[in-house]
Amino acid sequence: MRLFLLVCGLTSSVFLIVATSSVFLPVASAQDLATIEHPGSKVISGEGSSATILVVTSPISSEFSVPESLAGRVEFWKLIFSKYGRYQKVFHHRAYPEIIYSVLDFETLASEVGPSELARTIDAEESREASRIERTLAHLGNGNPPRDSFEKRVERLFKVIPERGFAKYREALEKKMIRSQTGIRDKFRASLVRSGRYLYAIEEVFRLAGLPTELARIPYIESSFDYTAYSSVGAAGIWQFMRGTGKRYMRITAALDERRDPIIASRAAAQYLQNAYDDLEAWPLAITSYNHGVSGMLRATRETGSKDMATIIRDYKGSSFGFASGNFYPEFLAALYIDKNAERYFPGLQREAPWYFDEVKLERATSYRDVLRHSGCSAEDFERLNRGVMAAVVDGRAALPVGYMLKVPEGSAKKLIAGLGHGEFHSLHSSHDSYVKTLRENKYLTPPDKKPSASSKVGKKSKKTVIKQAPKAKKSKTKTAVKTKKNQK
Repeated sequence: MRLFLLVCGLTSSVFLIVATSSVFLPVASAQDLATIEHPGSKVISGEGSSATILVVTSPISSEFSVPESLAGRVEFWKLIFSKYGRYQKVFHHRAYPEIIYSVLDFETLASEVGPSELARTIDAEESREASRIERTLAHLGNGNPPRDSFEKRVERLFKVIPERGFAKYREALEKKMIRSQTGIRDKFRASLVRSGRYLYAIEEVFRLAGLPTELARIPYIESSFDYTAYSSVGAAGIWQFMRGTGKRYMRITAALDERRDPIIASRAAAQYLQNAYDDLEAWPLAITSYNHGVSGMLRATRETGSKDMATIIRDYKGSSFGFASGNFYPEFLAALYIDKNAERYFPGLQREAPWYFDEVKLERATSYRDVLRHSGCSAEDFERLNRGVMAAVVDGRAALPVGYMLKVPEGSAKKLIAGLGHGEFHSLHSSHDSYVKTLRENKYLTPPDKKPSASSKVGKKSKKTVIKQAPKAKKSKTKTAVKTKKNQK
């Protein structure tokens, strides 16, 4: 049996990427690569390594620069997204994720044993490593000096925690602050590849709405840009809208589920985020509300007396404000910076080519068969461009409704309109205007006298994956913002 123990640490000021012959380790300094023995493990030593400071430059709006107070958290998620894969378990401090105790690597073992044995081994080794960390915290928490290099590292890493003497070790132990996080490097890389399909159009949706185009990266956190995403609790599409909330922004019927359409759902997400910003007046709070809800974030600002995201993460004790909510914005920033600097993190990455399309607003109910016949669009192209169209339309039990914004391959719109004898060609710009008009006319939204409360849900996922510069949003009195529920880990 072989597994690797990778020794890691982060500080909030300097991050080194140190290369060994077989793996990359994030460390606070070269001295952190001291050899550590671990039962049943192959030890990775830092001797002979060369260190390079990772410098990130990117044309990202200053609105989304990483504040020093969140730098450690953001770097932690960069590592989870870009360095560690599904067979690597990162042990860290729950409240200070930048404190990384160790990383267990089961990648080689996974190629040598079956799934059942691998699962048993991972469980046993994770339990063993957690116990080792607990013993270290108990020892240091009693005021004892470090006994070995591992305990010296833990003592050094804990300096990022505000001065509380030996109590900070006891609190980490007693409040169960030891947590393990599985890496998602391969999954995140796949999401970058998929994003090429529609990211250009989603950015345009946000630009047309007068919102920061950086917001188009939230789907990295919500769905990994999986266009077929449908959670076990009913959240659908790359923006993971729940059915109830989706009906306030989109059509959800036997014929259509527009949550599954990446472009229409992006328009809905832009509307939600505009409302959230109107209420919260800060993008870190509005983005976090996508997970925790506007009412939840308003409560957090009241109870902490602050609109600073780092202060809220540190001080807010709301019962539903768990690890997922507290890390949603840092995850978004990490995803944004990796997306903007993809070649640095994933050399040679090739994104999918953009899917360009025309949009035709139907002026009469139209059958699926007529669309294919008059547009020359194949069934495959129709399905990939119109994910919100349900089986009832395809098998002839329902028609595409009046007002549906049908997508056809670029250059096909005029042919379709001529063949059908109706329809209105739209660019992304004009289709955005049409969507906003539909919202204002409440054609398929909750009536004005029954507007949704700020505590309504956007989405809910069964498992954590596991996110302008245009003019800033204008303030308004709108109160239709809603929220996402997510498992709090």
